[in-house]
Amino acid sequence: MVGPILKKLAVAAAVLAPAWASLALSYDYRNNVSAYPRWQEWLRTARPPMLVVWGRYDTSFQVAGVDGFAKDDPNAEVHVIDAGHFPLDESPDEVRALTMRFLRAHLRQANHAK
Repeated sequence: MVGPILKKLAVAAAVLAPAWASLALSYDYRNNVSAYPRWQEWLRTARPPMLVVWGRYDTSFQVAGVDGFAKDDPNAEVHVIDAGHFPLDESPDEVRALTMRFLRAHLRQANHAK
């Protein structure tokens, strides 16, 4: 049996952890930006299959930013949908459908390559 204090701590951790992680990511974003050239070079070299779902109404990143993925990786499948910064939360059915189609296509390709 779990005591009431432990339950409250678990709830507090579940509520505060995402906020803390978001703050840590925001603070560390400056280091993320400096790594962009390395990531872009890796995308140009490795060319992994990649699904990019971008929110047309994202106030953090301009829609034009999605073009870089397609430019750096010809295997990128890029979709701009009617959503903001969190397309998965705002348009879950559309993102799920795009993800399932992408995974099915690439799993099929991987199976045929065997």
